[in-house]
Amino acid sequence: MSEELSAAVVQAKQLIRDRDPEGSIHRLEAGLEQDPADGDAQELLGSLLFRLRRHEEARDAFRQLTRIDPRSAGAWVNLGAVQNVLGDFRAASESLRRAIQRDKDCAVAYYNLGIAQKGLDQPRLAVSAYQECVKRDPSCTDAWTNLGNLQMELTAYGKAVKAFESGLVQLPESQKLKRLLTRAQATVEDSRREESPFGRLVDEAELATRQTPVRRRRLSVHDRNRERETMRELSRSLRHVIRPMVAILDDTLPQKLHALHLAAATKDARGEGFAALSQLQESIEKLHELQATAGEATREIRSILQKTDPWIH
Repeated sequence: MSEELSAAVVQAKQLIRDRDPEGSIHRLEAGLEQDPADGDAQELLGSLLFRLRRHEEARDAFRQLTRIDPRSAGAWVNLGAVQNVLGDFRAASESLRRAIQRDKDCAVAYYNLGIAQKGLDQPRLAVSAYQECVKRDPSCTDAWTNLGNLQMELTAYGKAVKAFESGLVQLPESQKLKRLLTRAQATVEDSRREESPFGRLVDEAELATRQTPVRRRRLSVHDRNRERETMRELSRSLRHVIRPMVAILDDTLPQKLHALHLAAATKDARGEGFAALSQLQESIEKLHELQATAGEATREIRSILQKTDPWIH
């Protein structure tokens, strides 16, 4: 940084303290005309423009910052964040992938990528991005909030409850997460009351008025115990198969697919792998649909088994 630009930055910071951001911007712009390659001054200029909601100018300033220092993850994050604000989610997604390429542990890049992917109507990928964010920064309240809200939108109410609960473990004083958790838990309870094991809506008041003859099953103690043990064994077998499958679907596979998505997307500018990437995204959506269906079926089967035998968990 030249002496002249250094003096301009000092004066700009003083103007900020004096609550004169416009004057600070003019001072920085004048200094950058003399030394346009200084990244610190350019970043300060972009931040000031963003604070004043001059988003197009802020975008241009941060874009210039990526030219000055293309290896800086922070420069690409700043550019992606302002592109999100402008609604240019595709450009934001590309900028934020570049940030992650330069710093794979940049939590704020994953957070902003989640916003971009939600804007691109890719909610499953947005979920993966928010999950990556909270792994790296468990104290990010907004990431936990957005993650849980996305799961609610996807009608994955149990996962939403889990997200809000996990967020509260990290942020036990968050009133926002507490309110969202209460709402999600109520939604789970409502959905359980409204659906029968076969997915049909049940009017409990009408059902209570019906007089349906029931033939009692006459089983010996031995037969009843044998049936109960059979049901237990079926439940154990189902859990033995389902648990590792769910672990792969919930954790391993989405992470790998998300990483592959980021890697493949970097080749879009050269036209390589675009068709494969589109097919991958379609496969991800289909996989999640199947996962949701299987998950609901499994929960209903467990519910029926629990009614038969309360010792089944």
